[in-house]
Amino acid sequence: MPTFNEHISQAEINLNYLQETNKLNNYLDWQVTISFYTALHTINAHLAKTLNFQYSTHVKTKNAIAPESMSPAKLDEDTYTSYIALQNLSKRSRYLCHHKEASNDQAYFITEKLHARAIRHLDKILICISAKYGSKFKKINISNPYLKSGELQNFTIY
Repeated sequence: MPTFNEHISQAEINLNYLQETNKLNNYLDWQVTISFYTALHTINAHLAKTLNFQYSTHVKTKNAIAPESMSPAKLDEDTYTSYIALQNLSKRSRYLCHHKEASNDQAYFITEKLHARAIRHLDKILICISAKYGSKFKKINISNPYLKSGELQNFTIY
């Protein structure tokens, strides 16, 4: 099982890749997916530290961090909500479906507005885990017209 530090290291690699992909001014779907997997590694770092365990499914991970769970790994409502929202945005970017309307024939794409939402959710998760464990993530540069300078702690808007 990967350790806390190994998951944090992978999250940092993903953040660097997110920054590089964002420089291309395209591929919003992949940026959202990278954001989710960055969050997943951050949450898995938390699980490794708290439970010395890593769940093999997204559902089990979600249940372990749910604020109403009895798990010692449960997170606050805002962080949990951000994780679930980011997971849903990632699913939308990969499958072009809306999590509430999976049977609908319409394709749902990632827009700049949804990309900004994903970055905000990722920032909340990074803030939570940084505060909980005293780890700091290197700030990365990100461009999106729906993000404002100074609004995020882990991103510099350009």
